[in-house]
Amino acid sequence: MNKYDVLKNAIKNVIKNNGRQEITGDILQNILVRFVDTFGSDYNIKGLADANQMPDTSAKCIYFATESGSYRNYGGLELHKGEVAMLVFDGGGWNKVLLVDTSGFVSSEYVSEINVSALNADSSFELAAAIAKVPPTYRKGGLTIKFIEKSSNEYVMYYNKNGSWSADVNDWVNLQSTKKTTMTIEELKTFPSSVEEAVKFLKNNKDASIVVLSKYGRAVGTLSIYGNLSSFTFIEVFETQLKVKGGYNSSEINGSPRRYWRYYGLDNYGGGVVNRGEWSEWSEMVSKPFEILQSRLGSVVDVYNGSPNGGVTTIDRVLRQIGDSYEFRNKVMLISLVNEVTNKRTLYYCNADTFSNNESDWVEVGKGGNFDELVNDAKRKIQEAVDHAKTIQKGEKGDKGDTGWLRLVNHGTADTTFALTPNAMHVWGQVAQLRLTLGAAVPNIVNEYAFEFQSPATPTNLSLPATLKWYNNYVTPVRANKRYQASIVNNVIIMGEVE
Repeated sequence: MNKYDVLKNAIKNVIKNNGRQEITGDILQNILVRFVDTFGSDYNIKGLADANQMPDTSAKCIYFATESGSYRNYGGLELHKGEVAMLVFDGGGWNKVLLVDTSGFVSSEYVSEINVSALNADSSFELAAAIAKVPPTYRKGGLTIKFIEKSSNEYVMYYNKNGSWSADVNDWVNLQSTKKTTMTIEELKTFPSSVEEAVKFLKNNKDASIVVLSKYGRAVGTLSIYGNLSSFTFIEVFETQLKVKGGYNSSEINGSPRRYWRYYGLDNYGGGVVNRGEWSEWSEMVSKPFEILQSRLGSVVDVYNGSPNGGVTTIDRVLRQIGDSYEFRNKVMLISLVNEVTNKRTLYYCNADTFSNNESDWVEVGKGGNFDELVNDAKRKIQEAVDHAKTIQKGEKGDKGDTGWLRLVNHGTADTTFALTPNAMHVWGQVAQLRLTLGAAVPNIVNEYAFEFQSPATPTNLSLPATLKWYNNYVTPVRANKRYQASIVNNVIIMGEVE
């Protein structure tokens, strides 16, 4: 199993184990820790991917992507709506590692209405064809579908009255073609006058009816009436611009119509949940998927963009910028900014329980906690080995009078593509790039290839033979404005960093 599958499986496991499909702090921490364990330090974090910009592929790197669409400059990778992913360049090509798929947060069991035309590029259908196009995961009794009717080129809506899924067109009721009538708000207040009147209304209008409601002599909304005999209720759905919850006589409001619902008991049901001959209060109607998503907003993590226009900054400045006035500050557990030292996009996470204004509670992704200590310890060990190697005399004079000391070769800023000769220290000044190979070894002796260079404000692009083995398996990263010294013996490289 490759490293991408390891990370994807880890993410799937923690979300499944969570049981509620929520992105909690523990899950986020699990993902970030597994992210570090999976990719290690030889991948550079580049921040958010821009589909219109060319990425930096001078070394292995990782970009985060949240906007759906085609990332043609990233190997043509596609990001679907609702996905949050990493675009990973491993030195040879691009891979997409899916972190979160928010499109799966809503279970199909809560979906009660399907727009078949919208799911099929706004195509038009006849009823039988539209029923056949309903995705299998949403097929159930009581489902409502709407689609563009082929004969009229207008939207129509049908309701499956069967208790289970049915492909029989006779089980589907056209909600627009049911009996339409007109009723005033005052008449609605006294309708139905009895359970018998409600039952009679349902019988005359079969499964549903659409009523136009009027006030002051003009239409103020539509009322859809349904009968649910299994729960002994008479249900009304009112779509209007009136503030129904405050009473029908409330002043009208501007904007889109709102939908309200209430039920009328045809009999006592559910131990007092529904009472015969009584209306429930009006409730504003919100779809189940929206209710679920809205309830989960409290656990969604906000990635705060501290460099919205690409300007450089520091984590301390961003924390002061957020302050106490930012409305969603308690959701901010990730901060993205352009680092003023490296001029690269950097991601920080908060290791406190809640949002903190304390800079010490924020850790750069890939450089925090025990991982940071391991890296620093490895650097110290490497430097100790390099310092010790400098003190070792190379031996007595040989048969040809050689001293055994390393010969010093100064290249300045030239020879940036060069085959290192053994038993010499090759020194470069500030160079933008350095492509080194190993020259022919001297037979029957231990050959040491040594080199030194200065990295400028933009880090040196260092290229070495892929066959080299790094001491302690730690690949020393090349950073800006640092001096590096390396020694290669028996194909093992040790490289240290100094100011």
